[in-house]
Amino acid sequence: MRNKLIYRGIMKLLDYPKQIVQLLTNSDITEEVERHEPYGFSSHPPQDNEGLIVFPNADKNNGICFQIGDERAKPPLKKGEVCVYHDKENYLLLKEDETLLMRGKLRLSLKNDKLKVSNESQDLFSVLNEILTLIQNHKTITSMGLMNIGSDDITKVGIIKDKLKELLR
Repeated sequence: MRNKLIYRGIMKLLDYPKQIVQLLTNSDITEEVERHEPYGFSSHPPQDNEGLIVFPNADKNNGICFQIGDERAKPPLKKGEVCVYHDKENYLLLKEDETLLMRGKLRLSLKNDKLKVSNESQDLFSVLNEILTLIQNHKTITSMGLMNIGSDDITKVGIIKDKLKELLR
């Protein structure tokens, strides 16, 4: 290996928990080096992504992998947009128009003791109120013909609607 500071090539992730990688270039294979991740962000990239390893002072014994990417999987972005994505074409996109776009076959799972939603325009609460009204007025087919859903369920829906109305005030 020549004395270069930065190498670019195809990454091979050798040990995920320890973040040990090798870089394959046209002419060289690097020694095993540690992959650096910024605080609060972590990923387990698939094999054969492009990567960059830096060797401070061209010291081959002290390399750090600081970037792994895959241009094939990255969605197109407009100036100022931010995206979290992976190779299955799912992504979360913070768009320039101040919206959050979730794309793909993602399942949304929220694990929290309490969920608080605020919405200045009240649109969300209005839509929820309309949905609850539809549920409350829904009739289901039974062996005895069309019937309202159970009275206990209608009472619960009414309580939820009352709470939504309080939020709309």
